Amino acid sequence: MESHGEHKRDKALLIYWMVIGIGLGIIIGASTKEWGIGLPAGLVMGALMAYFATKPGVDQ
Repeated sequence: MESHGEHKRDKALLIYWMVIGIGLGIIIGASTKEWGIGLPAGLVMGALMAYFATKPGVDQ
């Protein structure tokens, strides 16, 4: 059973990785001048990074 503190930390970590992924998407979009590709790619990248960073069983 997870404690409340752990859950809060995981949520903060999830948001942290999501922001990094979205930031990368913005950088990719700006460098390629192709916002239709860069922004959705950034959102997907952020979601995947957040998922793999916070997935149970991963050593922090």
